[in-house]
Amino acid sequence: MVLNSTAGKISKKLKIKGYSSSLSTGGNDGLMSAFYGYEIVKNRIHNHCLVGAGDEHSELTSAIDKAYGLDNSEFPLTEGSSFLTLASLNEAETSGSKIYAELKGVGFAFDDRKDGFSNEPLEASIDQALDRAGTTKDEINFVFYNNDGRQKKMKNMQTGLSEIFSDNEVICFNRHTGYGESTSALNHLYLAAECIYSGLHVPNCSREIAASIESPPLNKGLNQGLVVSSSVNGNFIAMVVGDVN
Repeated sequence: MVLNSTAGKISKKLKIKGYSSSLSTGGNDGLMSAFYGYEIVKNRIHNHCLVGAGDEHSELTSAIDKAYGLDNSEFPLTEGSSFLTLASLNEAETSGSKIYAELKGVGFAFDDRKDGFSNEPLEASIDQALDRAGTTKDEINFVFYNNDGRQKKMKNMQTGLSEIFSDNEVICFNRHTGYGESTSALNHLYLAAECIYSGLHVPNCSREIAASIESPPLNKGLNQGLVVSSSVNGNFIAMVVGDVN
């Protein structure tokens, strides 16, 4: 156990009791923390779980970014933190919490190629997530993806997702918010949940969101989306998020 981990310090500060853990995955930290939280709630270890991620600039992080080629990223590198609260549906309803969306399925894959980009692990992570969510790609209304912004990889991931989901909007918010190695993946999950909630409760929300980010309207409905993220070391993770049935 790492007693001085970030998660431990946050738990102590907020007086949160129970399991806490910090992790690093080279770009998928936020979504991986959400997966850990999802499993904790799903397996009834705890009814609530706080998940988060953080980025900061320092000489060390700048050296790491340069080593991975992120100093040539298409996106500006950002710092900050993001948090989400996960809870069982019963607990959320009982406590009167605002329920944005439901996390329905998660998939993982790894690409060990030293150079280039392969669609195989991307598709494998998506297939796992769809299968575990009990849904199909035809029932996905939109796709949000997180990428580190290195041009070749960025182009290939956009192309790969567009080929799989040819009838859906495929959007990377890092074009507008910058790239945070840990936070950006979690931010895309939050934005997907926000879009689903707002699409159900706020008239014409999808068009307003599209206008604010200068993207095409998400006009097929916002009841179920897919969030995909890749890391600098080849990890792929996909999550299906949808409205609460």
